[in-house]
Amino acid sequence: MSCNRVSPPRVLIDLEKLRHINCGLGRFSLHLGEGILADFRDRIEPVFLMPQSARPRFTERELGTVAVRPWRKEFVQRWVRPIAKPFLGRPPYAVWHMTNQMSRYEPLDPRVPVLLTVHDLTFLHKASQDRRMREIERKRADTQRRVDRAAAIAVDSQFVADDLRRELTIGGRPIHVIPLGLAATPPASSVRPAFLASDRLTCPP
Repeated sequence: MSCNRVSPPRVLIDLEKLRHINCGLGRFSLHLGEGILADFRDRIEPVFLMPQSARPRFTERELGTVAVRPWRKEFVQRWVRPIAKPFLGRPPYAVWHMTNQMSRYEPLDPRVPVLLTVHDLTFLHKASQDRRMREIERKRADTQRRVDRAAAIAVDSQFVADDLRRELTIGGRPIHVIPLGLAATPPASSVRPAFLASDRLTCPP
């Protein structure tokens, strides 16, 4: 008797924010990608949506990637989707992870379930007086549309989960609270920083 090996599910992870590697979402994307390759490589077949310039950050040769391109953004896909729908074959991904609530990328195939990560709804709470209500409502509508597309939602804290339920229409979508982990502490430098005083610091007796 022979057994056919079941291939792991193919999951696209949106790491587009790696183009801003030193911002919060850029670091989140980097550590998420590293964590997936370190701990989940035998459970899923990851495909990273990311800028080509970020590819050297991941040394795994067989890693599947999708290059960030303007025509892959949702504002283009929504026009292509009705035309392409009759020609779609088997869904290319088991799950599409939209890793932040501002992502401009969604699957072309409407059958692909989306996991949406929402980090915050800051735009509703820290709007300065000179910001127009129209802009705030536009962002609310954009976030609501992504929630509507999602099959499930992940958040960083219970506060964000409560905020989502209060400010948006969640329906029956499950919300999973997954606190952020800590990145590995970088090794201490063996070189004394030039901006420190050259004389040794002494403690008072």
